[in-house]
Amino acid sequence: MTILLLLYYNYEKLNLWWFIGTSAVALIFYELTFCRTGIAVFFFTWALIIFEKIAKDRYKVIFTLSVPAGAIFSLLVMIFYDGGNSFMHLLNHLVSGRSYIMSSYYKAQGVSLFPRVQELFYGEYYGLIDNTYMYVFLYCGGLVAVFFFVLVQKTLMRLYREGHYKELAMITAFALYGVLEQFVMNGFMNPFILLCGILLYPDILDQNTAGIEK
Repeated sequence: MTILLLLYYNYEKLNLWWFIGTSAVALIFYELTFCRTGIAVFFFTWALIIFEKIAKDRYKVIFTLSVPAGAIFSLLVMIFYDGGNSFMHLLNHLVSGRSYIMSSYYKAQGVSLFPRVQELFYGEYYGLIDNTYMYVFLYCGGLVAVFFFVLVQKTLMRLYREGHYKELAMITAFALYGVLEQFVMNGFMNPFILLCGILLYPDILDQNTAGIEK
């Protein structure tokens, strides 16, 4: 998270030396923590940054598909997970058992339109649902999930229309992060909620840019 904020703040300055330096730091942290999620998101973010800097504007619309893609992928894995399938087994191993945990809750508890108390889930505890999309869907209910995804999608479309491509690159990185982590209920560490502030204050990014230029 700290490195991603550093990349965002210095976005216009990023070059090969930034890549080498931040990669060295990220790999050191990986050696200390063995956090596969962090290192995967870091290099995925750099791939997005490179794409954003070299692609023509019309191709950057692909960024607006990031959250729907993450949500649909998570939903399909949850519904169709089969530990006996070699691909599913490998995928579950790579994400440290997240696929099995989501699928277990889905098969045991089903889904609801409205939020449900967590005690219902703790009654059959399989582990933490470490997936933002399915956490919203299972814990918070279908109606809340629809509201959440519509809000984020409106943010993505507005960012694209107004040419805020570096913000799109960052939120796309967090879209992958949402597949691997559950942070949706944390108002201080939730990038989706923070970036959705553009819906309430449409010119906030332009104001900040103007302030930096002065």
